[in-house]
Parts: sequence; C-alpha cells; structure tokens
Amino acid sequence: MAPLRPAKNLTIHNNVQQVLDFARKVHSRLRDRGSLSESLEVEVDDAVKRSLPLPPSTELAGKSSALDALGSQIWNAATNILRDQESAEGDGSSKPRPQTRLLVLLRVFGFFLIDAAHHTSTRRTKDHDQRVRAFKIALKACRFSLNHGQVELALKVLERCSEYASTAEEHFPIVRISDAAERDDVSHQLALKQLVAEYYLLRLTHAWKTDRFDLADHFFTKLNLNSHELAGSVVLAEKAADLFHEAAKSVARKKLWDPVIKWCERAVSALDKCEIEDLSHDAPELRLAITATWVEALLASGAGESRQRALNLVEQLEAAYGMSNRIAVSLLRFQILTASKPIDPTRVDAVVAQMIRQAVLTDKSFKT
Repeated sequence: MAPLRPAKNLTIHNNVQQVLDFARKVHSRLRDRGSLSESLEVEVDDAVKRSLPLPPSTELAGKSSALDALGSQIWNAATNILRDQESAEGDGSSKPRPQTRLLVLLRVFGFFLIDAAHHTSTRRTKDHDQRVRAFKIALKACRFSLNHGQVELALKVLERCSEYASTAEEHFPIVRISDAAERDDVSHQLALKQLVAEYYLLRLTHAWKTDRFDLADHFFTKLNLNSHELAGSVVLAEKAADLFHEAAKSVARKKLWDPVIKWCERAVSALDKCEIEDLSHDAPELRLAITATWVEALLASGAGESRQRALNLVEQLEAAYGMSNRIAVSLLRFQILTASKPIDPTRVDAVVAQMIRQAVLTDKSFKT
C-alpha cells in the first residue's frame, strides 16, 4: 500500500499545477480583451467544475503567493471589464458586451484561487485580516452569481463560505490577556459576525431563488438579527428587509398569501430594528413597497381581519412615517376600501378627492 501515497500526491501536484497554468493562461487572455470568446467561458466553467475548490494539501505549500496573485488579478480584471461595460452602456456605446456568465465564472474562479492561497498555511488561516478578506471576496462572488441567476455557481461558493462562517462562529476564549487585547478581539469578532449574517442572507436568497422556502425559513432562524452586535446595523437591516421583500414577491407570484404576509412582516421588522433617522434615503421607498405587497396579500388572503389590518398598515405609513401626502399611499387606501363589502361610497369619494389634489406634479409626487 505504500506506493499509493506518492501516487496520490503526484495526482494532487499535477492538479494544482494544471490550475496554476490555466490561471496564468486566463490572466494572459484577459489582458487582451479581444480574446474574450465563448471558448474561454467553456474552459473556465470546466476548470471550476472539475478542479475547484483545491483541497488543503502539502502540495499547496510554497504556492500561496502565486495563487493569491493570480486570483486577485483575475478578479480585478473581471471587475474592470464589468465597469467598462457599465460605462459603455451609460455612454450609449454599441460595443459588444462580454458574456455575463463568463464574468461570473471569472469571479468565482478568482475567489477559489484566493481561497486556496488562504488555506496553504495555518498562519494565513489564523490571520484576522486575511480571513476577513477571503470571506468578503467569497460573499461578493456569491452575490454576483445570485444577481445574475447563476444559482449553481452561487451554491458552490456558499459551500466554501460555510467553513468561514463556522470558524467565525466559534466562541471567544475564556481567558483574556488584557483589556486592549479583548477590545481588539471583540472588534474582530463583530466584523466576522456581520459577515456571517451576510452569509446567511445569501443562503436565504439562494433558498428562495431555488423555491426551497423551507430552507429559507431555516436560514432566517440562523440570522439572529436581534443579537446585540447586529441589531443596530443599518446596512444589514436594509439588506435583510430588501431580501425578505424579494422573497415575499417571489411567493406572491405563486399566490401563496400566508407566506407572503410572513416575509413582509419580517421585512418591516428588520427595518424597525433601526432608528428611522439612521436609515438611508431609500428606506421609506422600501417600506412603502413592502407595505404595498403586504396589503395585496392581506386582501387576497380573504381572512376575517385582513382588511382592517391592511388599513392599519396604511394608517401607520401616514401617521408614523409622514407619508400622508403620497399618492401611492392613497392608492393603497383606495384599494382597501374598494375591496370592502359593502363599499362605503363616502370614504371612497374622500380618497378619490385626496388623490386628485395629490396629482399636482412635483418632484416628490412624480416619483410615486
């Protein structure tokens, strides 16, 4: 049996070398924008599926710099191509667009090279800055994949992300060396916890995009947005609210109204964890959009108290969030009143009159 070990090591060595050689080839072709062909997409796709991620091995020792450099170069090249593409679209240019899937593959490929470099030694894996960097790149690669409908590639990255998340969720050491060390440790842990929360948000996104709402519920419970460290994170709160709303809209297309209501409740709850003045300028529009989906679901559900509950939501927008002058809010009220049986013509007339007054176009009302 002894000869098997060298043979196995040789196989791993050859695989690592093939990945490095191919990465150099890809980087070379990316420097020549004219060679972004369909064949490159096929080749990168094959490499990602067949050879990555690279498992931890002694064969990676001494190759961390090459892996990290190539991964970073390929990632940056893909990012630059994407920026050039967006700039050309903004200028109305008719330049041909590279395949979106190729850009997704390049980012995923770049991440897996950086990930392999990260795992070449315990020194790198225990380095906080290195760990955060690799985790952030993983999340960006996954988000980019999901945003462009590449759910299988996203899952492949998420599976690798799970290791970073598991490491970050380990408990603090019981014994502290000093107050300064403790403060640094807490700061590092907070940064990692926020990345873990983003990881679960992406897990949740992948779940609902693949119609696995049972898994989406599971990952929602893992989020722990109520934790002391994350409750005040405006960025996370708005990300979560937007994602939960997208999940609600996805279920609404299937006319499953109870889950729609549940996800809308979760979306508004995420926003409510932050002070109103701390939220971004886009938060009111997000809250209004969530409420519109919520009202639609309540009215469609036909539950006994649904219309009154929908009306309460509209009144809350008007009273608590200063949206009484928004024509979109008046339209929601009109929608609720006309869904009531019997219809109260006096109240309907009042809402119609209000909408007519609000229809005078201003910069603010035009946006609604």
